[in-house]
Amino acid sequence: MLIAAEDKAFVDLDKERDILALQNEGHSFSAGPRVTGIVNAGALPLGAMTIGGCMESFDDLLKEIEVHLKCNEGRNRPLQILKAVNTVLFKKKGFIRSNPFGNPQSSYLDQIFIRGSGTGVSLPPLLSLVLFCVIL
Repeated sequence: MLIAAEDKAFVDLDKERDILALQNEGHSFSAGPRVTGIVNAGALPLGAMTIGGCMESFDDLLKEIEVHLKCNEGRNRPLQILKAVNTVLFKKKGFIRSNPFGNPQSSYLDQIFIRGSGTGVSLPPLLSLVLFCVIL
């Protein structure tokens, strides 16, 4: 999530440099609002949500998985962890794999949290990250 914010910062920096270069060449362009000072990464937009909103959704998923594991007392067993993650993501939350040729929005992290569906390329990294966080 922070990588997306970093990418946006580089794009904004490049945009500002391009505008300055055009102004030096005699063209008239507005640089738009300039971000100064420390930026709260959680408040940065990430599609239809903010980075903070995506992180909250992710934290909520982890909490539900932890509750499911505590109820089933399977904290240290890899198979129990995988079953708990699958139960929460796919049965309780209703996450599904969407058609990769349908809506391109299904590849974006914010849309996965909003719609509960993602492509076969976008869901595995989310699943891997959830498993990594649960195991730690």
